[in-house]
Amino acid sequence: MFLLCTECAGPVDEGVLVCGRCKVKESLKPGLPATINIGSDSYPAFVTELSKSGKTVYVRRANYRRIDNNGFSENQEYEITPSDTGPVYPVYLNKNGVWKVKGMSASTVVFGIAQAYQDPHF
Repeated sequence: MFLLCTECAGPVDEGVLVCGRCKVKESLKPGLPATINIGSDSYPAFVTELSKSGKTVYVRRANYRRIDNNGFSENQEYEITPSDTGPVYPVYLNKNGVWKVKGMSASTVVFGIAQAYQDPHF
């Protein structure tokens, strides 16, 4: 399996799971949680696969359900579970070192945590 570092997108030795460039111990691999940020909203996802070249990471939107009773509020709590049917998005590292969803210029993607947030002001 080809693994990429979550920080610098450098190759990671599968047996060691440590990046040779920046020494980060976590690597991009199927099952790793991710958050897709679009504008001020956040959507949970999980890595499903990496391209053979290692330049594209595919993430699938997760299921999420709000579980707090805070109403129209910025204080939000969600239950997040992986999905077998959510949309899959190709993600790439742009020239500025930012993970982006292909075709969504206003997006950023963070790996290692799956979070949901719906901005109540929009």
